[in-house]
This record gives sequence, C-alpha cells and structure tokens, in this order.
Amino acid sequence: MSSNTVSESRVKLSFLRRAGSSIQQADRIHRTNLPALAGWIKKLTLEDRMEKNWGIERRNAERREIQAMHVAGLSDTEGSPVASLYSITSEEWDSVRKSPTLFQRLKEWIPARYLGWMTQMNEAEMPYLCEVRTGRRQLLSF
Repeated sequence: MSSNTVSESRVKLSFLRRAGSSIQQADRIHRTNLPALAGWIKKLTLEDRMEKNWGIERRNAERREIQAMHVAGLSDTEGSPVASLYSITSEEWDSVRKSPTLFQRLKEWIPARYLGWMTQMNEAEMPYLCEVRTGRRQLLSF
C-alpha cells in the first residue's frame, strides 16, 4: 500500500471521528476528562469502549432530535448537551478492519459510517492483506 493511501486513510478516519464529535462550548462541564476517571478509562478494553460509544451515539441522537424539536417550536423541552465518545485510535480501527476475528467480535458496535470506510480501505488493500495473511495472493472472505 502506498504512503499516499495510508495518508488518505488517516484523513478519512479523522473526518469520521470529527463527524461524531460533540459540540464544544466554553462553559461545558467535562465529565470524562476528570483525573479521577482517567485510570478507569485507560483500563477499558476496545470492546468496552466501542460498546459504550454505541450507547453514547444513540443517546446523542435522541438529544439532537429533542433539541431540533425545541428549536422548531414543536416542543417546550430543550435537549441536553451531547456526550463525548471514548477515544479509539486509528491503529485500533485498522486492527478491527484487518482482522476478521476481531471484526466479527466487534461488528455490532461499529457505526455504519465506519463500515463504509472499512470496506473501501479493505478493497484498496486486499491484494496486500491476502499476501500477508496467507503467504500467497488469494481472496479472503470476511
């Protein structure tokens, strides 16, 4: 795989992460970046973080819908601020994408926007991935 493809992969993944980020407000109360929670957060497995992010994204979608209804004048209830997601590194996403076993174990927690990126990157890298895994070029099925 060319370094240009790797660079494009990082840019696309960076965009995907930003697309789900929370709104940054000056007066926002940080709930996850507290020193008391830092050790606990670092101990979470990738699966734990992905599962928690799945729930956070569902609740954030509900909050955005409530806020949209409020802004449109269809509800008196104002939506609460959205929550931040737990960090998942580019290397961890690449591991999930490249490992059929890891992908199968975590697929229920993978947001749809990442599945498209994973498919695109796997198709671009398929000849390389096949050769690394098997020692010869062959089509691998996930």
